[in-house]
Amino acid sequence: MKINIVCAGNRNFIIPMKVMLKSLAVNTRKNVEIFVLNKEWKGDDKIDFIETFSNNKNISIKFLDMENYECLNHFKTTKNIPIESYFRLFLPEVLPDNVEQIIYLDGDIIVEGDIEELWNIPIGEHALMAVSEMFHEAHYVSSPLALHTFKKLNIPEKSKYFNAGVLKINIKKWKENNIAKRIIDYLIENKDEVLWHDQDGLNAVLWNDWGELPSEWNVMTALFREEDFERIDMSKETACYIMRNPKIIHYTISKEKPWKETCTNPLKDRYFFYANMI
Repeated sequence: MKINIVCAGNRNFIIPMKVMLKSLAVNTRKNVEIFVLNKEWKGDDKIDFIETFSNNKNISIKFLDMENYECLNHFKTTKNIPIESYFRLFLPEVLPDNVEQIIYLDGDIIVEGDIEELWNIPIGEHALMAVSEMFHEAHYVSSPLALHTFKKLNIPEKSKYFNAGVLKINIKKWKENNIAKRIIDYLIENKDEVLWHDQDGLNAVLWNDWGELPSEWNVMTALFREEDFERIDMSKETACYIMRNPKIIHYTISKEKPWKETCTNPLKDRYFFYANMI
């Protein structure tokens, strides 16, 4: 059995995606099939990407072209959140029919744990599994930098708002419940109120249909800045433990990407540890 991984990014994000996947390859021995959602990548980009993992015999890579999805033109984008962020919403259409579960990984992360462990966490009947946001101003749907439409949608204000950088997705359930279309419709209809783009759509539609992953599978930059961990429903002991023992490091916040001089994340060097293997 193969572990199915999906990632997406534009040509400017190819190097971080390589580093992310190299960290995954180093830390797992299981066979992993990686689906790269892309648009406007050149042939040389794809050849070079595959060659990066030529020494990792357990890694196979397939490219899924996203050129022909006109509705992408209707989504809100910014400099920091490009159109590629929305590609995962089309997974039920673009993935092979036999894929019923996938792990989605953002390109600005490092995988320090064995991804097989994450793969084996039962998803049950949930549409997806994720880690709740570690930035206290976005921890609940009602937080100032979270889901601005929560009242209109009658979502309880203390419902947690999850980060979409690491997701386990139940593709089978997405197909059966037309989830992708519901999220896409929400994002187009509420374009002016969307703050965190596709992440808002995922939270708006699936606020009561997601399971919480152990926090060590998405340790965000905000956690290292938090002064009161109770604001994110976490004990100090737990926070300190996962900051020392992350299974996935997520370099959230634009200026905190490890390849930028402005990055102050104390785990910045882990990115370069794996980058030097490429």
